[in-house]
Amino acid sequence: MAQPYSCHSQRSAERTPNNLVQCLGPRTVVVSERDMKTAILLSALVALTLIVTMVFLQVTHFPTRASSESGPPILIGWGGTRIVEVARFEPGNPPSDAFLGETASDQEVQMRTLAHMGFNTIRVSFAPLCSLGSTFMGVYNETQVGRSIRLAEHYHLWMILDYHGANDTTTSARTNCWLGAWKTILLSFKDSYDQLLWEPLNEPNGLIENVTQLSAAYQSWIDQARSLDDNHWIVIQNLCSYGCTLRNLADGFPRVTDPIRRVFISIHPYFWHPSNFASWTNSTAEQKAQRFYNATVQGSKVTGWPVLVTEGGAFPGCTSCAPDAVLTGAAGYTKVSFHFIQTLTNLFDTNSPRRINWVYWPMGDWTTTTGAGVLGALAPNGWGSNLHYITIQT
Repeated sequence: MAQPYSCHSQRSAERTPNNLVQCLGPRTVVVSERDMKTAILLSALVALTLIVTMVFLQVTHFPTRASSESGPPILIGWGGTRIVEVARFEPGNPPSDAFLGETASDQEVQMRTLAHMGFNTIRVSFAPLCSLGSTFMGVYNETQVGRSIRLAEHYHLWMILDYHGANDTTTSARTNCWLGAWKTILLSFKDSYDQLLWEPLNEPNGLIENVTQLSAAYQSWIDQARSLDDNHWIVIQNLCSYGCTLRNLADGFPRVTDPIRRVFISIHPYFWHPSNFASWTNSTAEQKAQRFYNATVQGSKVTGWPVLVTEGGAFPGCTSCAPDAVLTGAAGYTKVSFHFIQTLTNLFDTNSPRRINWVYWPMGDWTTTTGAGVLGALAPNGWGSNLHYITIQT
């Protein structure tokens, strides 16, 4: 007859060929060797699972929706495409990736190019609805906007919908019309795509530098959007984007509030060719770039909002009259104007603690610049293809 197992005061354990005696205080537990091996194996499997899970979480990037909690998105890209370009097809366009069985539209070619070049944002424009002006940018069309959104989603791009107007807030009647037009748009698309941004007005004008009036109009726009349960980012424009005599460009930014804090401020930087050729130099281009950069930094501090420059570029206003023109037409540029936008891009991309977002101009099938095609300034011979910038991936 085998002797009973016993535990001693020092809580030792005695082993037999088939059992392990483990002493736990006053109690003695007899565990079979097979049960012990099973327990050890299960523990090892649990540990291995935990290790694999931790490694997976470290190397996997899950797409997240931009929110006020996660901070504003980082955005760089191009604009100039009109909503009608989603329904225009240049000869030689390839098959569509987004709409199977169709030819890629001019706008799809543009979005595909942006994604390939390391951009993540496109600005799609339509003509104003509440002020007299050209309809060149395209009359608002809900079907075309919907297809643009589908393309942006397919190519994982943020899409700025730009109401390309200027005088729509100069009177109460126009402002009410403007708000009503946008209400229709918001009700149609507020739930369609997380990566939409609204640009209610391209370049405010006709306010005699009345920033207070412009601020009130934008505040009404924001209040309406939030009352409709829209939670997209909104871009509000500096009064000096169209032109002003304010000594400090930062004074042209409207002052608004937003309950969910999704507002970008914007200004449109260009270096227009003057009549005095003597001042058309790289040195003056650098001074102009520094002035715009300072305005964005100061404007962000004063208003509390991040910056998204929704238009800007190397177009000097008159390429045919500049002494250093490289290309003419709307996508044209000069050596000095290119130096301006390259200097500004360097300042934007290296701003600390985070880069300043920018979307340049123009990319479209309308520019008439030689060799531009549907890409405008992003064509192989365009200034956009020569621009040095930091991509989103780096």
